[in-house]
Amino acid sequence: MPPMPTKFFQLLNLSAVEQKIILQLQVHASMTVSALAREIAIPRTTTHFLLKNLERRGLLHRVRVGKHGEWSLADSAVITNQLQIGLQLFSHAKNLGERVVLGDNVVQYSQGLHNIQTTYTALLRAHVGERIYFIQGTQSAKIALQNLSPEFFQKFHAQIKKRRIILEGIGSTELLALFHTLDKKALASHQGRPLITSLVPSRFLRPDIDVLIFRSTLYVINMKKETLLTLESEEVADVLKNFLAYILAGERRMNVNEYVQQLLERKK
Repeated sequence: MPPMPTKFFQLLNLSAVEQKIILQLQVHASMTVSALAREIAIPRTTTHFLLKNLERRGLLHRVRVGKHGEWSLADSAVITNQLQIGLQLFSHAKNLGERVVLGDNVVQYSQGLHNIQTTYTALLRAHVGERIYFIQGTQSAKIALQNLSPEFFQKFHAQIKKRRIILEGIGSTELLALFHTLDKKALASHQGRPLITSLVPSRFLRPDIDVLIFRSTLYVINMKKETLLTLESEEVADVLKNFLAYILAGERRMNVNEYVQQLLERKK
């Protein structure tokens, strides 16, 4: 089959590593797992896992070469069908900010720092004592501090404290180091927030992604790319809330307010 244009990757919703696999199989008729792993520079076990996922989606299939098995691109008709499905979804969202209804769920994709700021501000509509759940990556937090003004965070934190909105979730252990980079005023805005959190090793979290869950809506924020994916799904939101509750019940909770207070005292 002819080489697949790279613009099709977005329609197929392929990750960066999955794109590398497809590109390799466009060059070579077929390849073993070991050969692919070497070419894309990731472990063999991870490569095999990705190949199985692509096979389940109908994009790849296994072929017999001599006495061993290799992987090859699926028939062009199968891939064309997958592209048509992706194109159908995109045709319903010509404007990146448009909402797409998928059954009982609503998906919205948008770009730009303004849309991310608007989302954070919209969370302040929470009632007194209501919870906002979060999963926070280290790099996303660092980029947010760089790209969003200190005044924005100070006003946001002031409203969180005023309305007693509870922030509950998990973050990377490396997040604590970011507090040391803040000046006294910025640090003080973080102190006193109604915050329930556990810190987990960074290897368990994707560093460039923040996830927020408010009521029945899930927000996936990539600060580096300045993208926002919103999913309105009561089922998905409930699953993630229960997952976070399970994690928080089993992990030692971190008193971030106490930690920030200690840093403030050192800055006096």
